[in-house]
Amino acid sequence: MDSKMQECAIVGAGQIGSRHLQALSRLKSPLRICVVDPSPQALQRSRLQFEEFQGKSDTHQVSFETSAENLPPKLDLAIIATVASHRLSAMDALFKRSALKYLILEKFLFQSTDDYHKADSLLAQTSTQTWVNCPRRLWSFYQRLRERLTGSKVHYHVTGSQWGLGCNAIHFIDHLAFLTGDNHYSILDASLEVDPSPKRQGTIEFTGSLLGKLEQGSTFEITSLAKPGHPIEVSILADEVEFHINETKGTGWSRDLAPTLERVDLDFKIPYVSETGAIACQDILSHGNCDLTTYEDSVALHTPLLQTFLKYYQTQIDETATACPIT
Repeated sequence: MDSKMQECAIVGAGQIGSRHLQALSRLKSPLRICVVDPSPQALQRSRLQFEEFQGKSDTHQVSFETSAENLPPKLDLAIIATVASHRLSAMDALFKRSALKYLILEKFLFQSTDDYHKADSLLAQTSTQTWVNCPRRLWSFYQRLRERLTGSKVHYHVTGSQWGLGCNAIHFIDHLAFLTGDNHYSILDASLEVDPSPKRQGTIEFTGSLLGKLEQGSTFEITSLAKPGHPIEVSILADEVEFHINETKGTGWSRDLAPTLERVDLDFKIPYVSETGAIACQDILSHGNCDLTTYEDSVALHTPLLQTFLKYYQTQIDETATACPIT
């Protein structure tokens, strides 16, 4: 056994978990990686995708297990990529088995306020540094854009078809918080409709719009259209400059609002999930930090969304519900 190999775990072997496995496989330093999922079928799919992605490289040792009880007693990094309804139980099982240095959680974090309190308590009992995977913070284009917008109030507008407002609005709220440096906001209006075709059975998804305002004055409108055919487009209007990014096509333009109003095409490329994941994991394992959202900041960004979605769910579907089945 190579004592120099760092120990990593991925809990959840679905599509997102498999992307995290690809991300870890990009790292040059040798890792011992354990993928955990109760489904043998999910583990087999993940194994095949990993072997196809990794090729003949034998840098890392990877195992696939149906129980967290087979994890090593100490882990350098764990990634929990389960659905939101299982995330708290996955955290609990992980902490009961392994002493853990660093943790990455997928979003949407949890479905109820009670789960947030329980997760806070679990993390408070350890020294585990934790982040949430909202990776637009790692896109080099948006990092440069943040420098351009420093100190500016902006109006931030997102629109596109059927992109999953419940599941994915947190990505754009987090993106706006990153660009402005403001983690506190209120949702002023929510016009929601239930999407009749959620991606996962037993969950709920929404179309519609969220309008809100950040504490320092920036505003936002985030819309998922029920009608198909519209790409995901992000528009950012500041006092002196406007940016328009088509994330679906990977194109964009900007223009100074004075004096010329002339458009300038932007060099915009969306990185692969495995690329941004590799950056975050390498930074964590090498330096003990990364550019992803800290758990504490992400909870502050998740909470108003959860309250909004849960209120709608209680009003329209189940008035006794204490959790909203978004994932």
